[in-house]
Amino acid sequence: MSCKQCYEYLKSFVIEDAELFDVIKQDIDDKNVEKNKNTCSVKIQFALRTQTNLAIDVFRCVNIPIFKQNEIPESQVIIELWKSNTKVTQRSTEFKLNTRDPSFGRRFLFTISDGNIQRHFIRVLVATKKRGWLKNTISLVAETFIGIPKLEVRGSAHYSWYKMTIIGMPFAQEPKPSKN
Repeated sequence: MSCKQCYEYLKSFVIEDAELFDVIKQDIDDKNVEKNKNTCSVKIQFALRTQTNLAIDVFRCVNIPIFKQNEIPESQVIIELWKSNTKVTQRSTEFKLNTRDPSFGRRFLFTISDGNIQRHFIRVLVATKKRGWLKNTISLVAETFIGIPKLEVRGSAHYSWYKMTIIGMPFAQEPKPSKN
């Protein structure tokens, strides 16, 4: 990757914290790792700021499924904090236009009121927006549930790619007829 490509990639992020720079630099190194697997994945990071404040950074999403030929989705990632079977709160990124592989670089802070972070989990959703003549349609296209990793307060962060489960039946090209 050339320096100009790195610069353009970094420019696409809204860096809210200087410590994110090292993670973004590492993200440049593995930018194409998940792209080649042809599965919808999201790269996020967990960090515990205090005993009750959890920071979740959403970096990228790759291979967002499409459901019609030549469709180019406007995509967003939604992060929901759950405890048992109850949704506590949710946050979402802005919609990114015309890409199946958007970069977000967005940090969300969640407050864990009871202080027991291990009783909570995260639901990650990918939504797409289709613009119509009279109305816009927003559809959920992929999801995954993630247990919050064990973290130390102000300790190291945990970041990884997470595979998404596709909701619905994505568009697939017609198989070529066999020559029998």
